[in-house]
Amino acid sequence: MRTALLLAATACASAPATRPDRSRLEPLLLEAIRFPTVAGNEQARLDQQQWLLRTAQSLGLTARDAGPVTEIELPGPPGGPVLGLVVHGDVQPVDEKGWTVPPFAGVQRSGVVYGRGAADDKGPLVQALLAMHAVRDLPRTRCACWSAATRRAGRPT
Repeated sequence: MRTALLLAATACASAPATRPDRSRLEPLLLEAIRFPTVAGNEQARLDQQQWLLRTAQSLGLTARDAGPVTEIELPGPPGGPVLGLVVHGDVQPVDEKGWTVPPFAGVQRSGVVYGRGAADDKGPLVQALLAMHAVRDLPRTRCACWSAATRRAGRPT
């Protein structure tokens, strides 16, 4: 028995490691950054929402326009728990003079993506979409992502 366990452990340890598919991450992040979704830019918000609806659908996810929130779902068993992911697509205003690249250009250099919102919160938005896409064929609970147009969407003022 010990020999069988040792052989199994050795086989697992020597198996080639699979790398996650990153081929979509960078292009989607660059696209998301290019929406100048600062407060008051309603056209950018609407354009980003349409992009989000199209992108979610292309990844095999269900997406709905819920006004200032875009709902993206990966259905699971009826009545089951829901894993909720909450992100926002807006960014803070920016002084372009403080940037070495145009903040809404979405620029890649040496494997690094530069642009307004790359880390907060357009990067996590793209990661949530790709994570839901990655598990869409696995047995799972229902998974939902709510992308708010602003940090205050849905909250009373």
